[in-house]
Order: sequence, then structure tokens, then C-alpha cells
Amino acid sequence: TLFEARVSVLDADDVDFFVGLVENHATDPEAVYAATGAGFRIAEASASILAKAGTALASSEDTGVDAVDDTFIVLSMLYDGTDLHFYVNRSKKATISAANIPSSLLTPSMGFIAGAATADTIACDYIIVAQER
Repeated sequence: TLFEARVSVLDADDVDFFVGLVENHATDPEAVYAATGAGFRIAEASASILAKAGTALASSEDTGVDAVDDTFIVLSMLYDGTDLHFYVNRSKKATISAANIPSSLLTPSMGFIAGAATADTIACDYIIVAQER
């Protein structure tokens, strides 16, 4: 299974952002963080890109890459049948073991909350989800 998104955030350290696959969440963007799923998060006050998976996205690995203001990045996940591998700009940055990978049906999701009272924005060029049959 492959997930990939090309996204940009206007102010990387002033947003709370998630893109990935989640089981279910309400229309409240913050609810995505309590959902079961896998994806990438940039937490408010930090430009660090985190790889997240599991129930309430509890399993977390820092990719070692920071988002840059108003610059597109490619965020990818690849499930190889055993582990979930996370890539930033197509370079492998983290792996989360099978024990933390959701087995439920997941759907693409993107959530964004501006940190300050400014006009922070995101741009999404594409999201791809593919599964080998």
C-alpha cells in the first residue's frame, strides 16, 4: 500500500497539520489526532515533521526533517507487508513496526489549524493512495 501527498504550509512553525490515512473522525480537524490511522504531523510551534501511526496516532517517530515555510514537500508512506516506512521528499526517514499499524479500513484525510490569528494557509498539489491487488 502506498500513500503520497505533495503539500506546502505557509508558516511551518505556526500550524497544526496532519495528512495521511485515518479510520474515522468528525468534521472537527482536531478530531483527526484522536483517530486510528497513519500519516504525517507538524505540531504547532514546531516545524518538525513527525511520522505517526496507531490508535490515537500514538506511535510517533521524528523524521529529522523540518518543514520550510511556503515550500512544497512530498510525504510518502509505504507498507511492505510487515512495517510501515515513511519518506520525506522520497528519502526514507522513519519506520513504524507492524504492531502499531492499524488493521481497520482507512480513508485519506488532511487537517489544518492555524496557530495564530493570521492567514496561514496550506496547499495540496496531490494525494495518491494505491494498493496492490
